[in-house]
Amino acid sequence: MVDRQRIHPEFHRGEGTFGAEFVNVGDAEVRITVDRSQWLLDVAPRPGAKAWQYDVLIAARTGQPYEEVFPETGSRSVGDPLPDKLPEGVSWRETLPDILQWVGSEGVQAAVDRALHERHRMMSPRTRKR
Repeated sequence: MVDRQRIHPEFHRGEGTFGAEFVNVGDAEVRITVDRSQWLLDVAPRPGAKAWQYDVLIAARTGQPYEEVFPETGSRSVGDPLPDKLPEGVSWRETLPDILQWVGSEGVQAAVDRALHERHRMMSPRTRKR
């Protein structure tokens, strides 16, 4: 399904698991970053556009409140080990084809803005539910 989106490798920077970025371009732009052995995924609706973090896109796509999709966000203690891949528990292979089809459609920016606001509210110590 990703092949139908005409995504192909564009470039990469860095080497190894300490720090590297891989950019794949097609109708959308997919950025895979590895930073100190932690993998992150960002998607832009078109090449060169601002990329959105994958957790925000997943929450926005579901239409559910961010805290229902990722209830553990903001609850990690300082000493806890970081997950190997973000968002934790989400299969990129299973979810990316749908996100790539959806990300260029009408209403995505509003859904992303809502999810960003909800995530910020959830992570802010003053507004986080206890």
